[in-house]
Amino acid sequence: MESDRGDEVEQGVMALLKKLPSNLQLWGELTHRYNIDIYCGLFLKTSNRGFGLSPQLSRMLADRNIGIGFDLYFDRT
Repeated sequence: MESDRGDEVEQGVMALLKKLPSNLQLWGELTHRYNIDIYCGLFLKTSNRGFGLSPQLSRMLADRNIGIGFDLYFDRT
């Protein structure tokens, strides 16, 4: 997913999770067998820009034992 806005990080992760099964027992079995995580690459056009994740999204990830990582890139040109 591509976006010009950092506030869409959460919306993108939520959209991804909505396409996947919601059965927490299944997620328990999967994460027992595999390491599952999500990585987001953020390409920023301006400096000093941040974003956050809501408690709801954090809970959804934790309930599924899914880690999330962020790579931040800043274009200085």
